[in-house]
Amino acid sequence: MGADLVLEKIAGAYIEQQKDWETAALSNDEFLITNRNLMITASFSPEQLDSFGQSIKHEDALRFAEKELGITDFRLGIRWNRVVDDNSQINLEYYKPTLDYCLDGKKNVTLNAGLLKVFRWPEIHIPDFVLDNLNPKPPQGTQIESGTDLANKAREHTQRFYDSLGHSYSAEELSHIVTIQADNEAREAFGDERWTIHPLLVKEGIDLALQYFPNANILVNCGNILNQLGVTRLLEDIKQKGKVKGKVISGVDYYPRNSYLPAEGMPDSIGLAKAMAIFNLNPLEINRQSKVDEVELTEGQLEPWTNNPKLGEEALTRPGNSVREARYMLLRANKNILRTGQPSRAGVWGIERLVYLALTGQMTNEHKQIIDLIQKINFQQAA
Repeated sequence: MGADLVLEKIAGAYIEQQKDWETAALSNDEFLITNRNLMITASFSPEQLDSFGQSIKHEDALRFAEKELGITDFRLGIRWNRVVDDNSQINLEYYKPTLDYCLDGKKNVTLNAGLLKVFRWPEIHIPDFVLDNLNPKPPQGTQIESGTDLANKAREHTQRFYDSLGHSYSAEELSHIVTIQADNEAREAFGDERWTIHPLLVKEGIDLALQYFPNANILVNCGNILNQLGVTRLLEDIKQKGKVKGKVISGVDYYPRNSYLPAEGMPDSIGLAKAMAIFNLNPLEINRQSKVDEVELTEGQLEPWTNNPKLGEEALTRPGNSVREARYMLLRANKNILRTGQPSRAGVWGIERLVYLALTGQMTNEHKQIIDLIQKINFQQAA
């Protein structure tokens, strides 16, 4: 297959991308006409909220997201190094306000608590005292396999965490944990360690979770288009085994503007997936047509990659600061990631920052328009 055809496909994908950018200039009301199938959900990290420097109660941020933005489905991440003391004893104190608010019966929770990877950088949130005593400590870039010292310790910790949840909350409260995400972006390497998780270990984490949440949905997500086919096949295998009573959900993470892709002038990850169609391997389309029960946007970029752009990287500051950028992200995801015509969950990444700006009186008109967009999508059924 000639290089000219490859370049033609890439150019075509970029042209379509630019057309979507033009369409994203529509008003929020016009956007809603063709995107009524969306429901905005959110990942919420109390650590991320705290990082902005002002003391905002975690439950107040969640309350704003629920009452003002209509968000009732939250993905929560529980970090190993935040939920244990120096003796490896579980201590839920830091997460209690978040858990109490989200398990009140009016919200649905996706829980990402292990085995090893929990969302937000660097994703491997393992206590130093655990890392220092591994035998052996896996080298940088290792794929962590079942049966290794690290995998065994992670399983023991996760089991203790689930036990602690059972002692701290009633069965009724825990029933609102409707989805379990065993590891976040298991195939992607982040942080200093750059560890990834072997598919068999991902399955082990799912099996453990199902012992505690037997009726839960199962979510596995992917943040790299080159890994999407592997995730889709893993989920199809899980579904075929028939152990999951709930839904088997394939999550896709979409970042139109990040430092791994040129901010302007080249296709984004969706465009690259479309270009791969010349090999009959558009991984996003294969995922949409797969046998999984549901496809969701788990992380859709709604926060800037940087606040201090280098020359030529101004676009990296737009997500979370531009309503057109928000419409563009949701439009592209709805057309290319989510299943056509079906009610679909679109998870936004960066709700902590948006809520922080709202609660501290720092919103620009663009931020107010982003809030208006989310409100129009989530409150449309009640209108």
